[in-house]
Amino acid sequence: MTDDNLIASINGKAIVWNQRGVVHAVVGADIDPDVRLLWTICEIDVPANAAHLMAREEDTVNCPKCMEKQND
Repeated sequence: MTDDNLIASINGKAIVWNQRGVVHAVVGADIDPDVRLLWTICEIDVPANAAHLMAREEDTVNCPKCMEKQND
């Protein structure tokens, strides 16, 4: 799978996952027409229905590993 196939935003809004106060940047891929898998850029699998679109200030990524990888 190439980076061109990865999904990191929808309609211009980043996908994030709040894991008990630690907000991760999320990427994913459609592996089947009805199946999308998501994981954090620090390589943690995101549970089903746990990710959401960044919509407010509290959704700002604060995971140190994700922030480091976003700046690479």
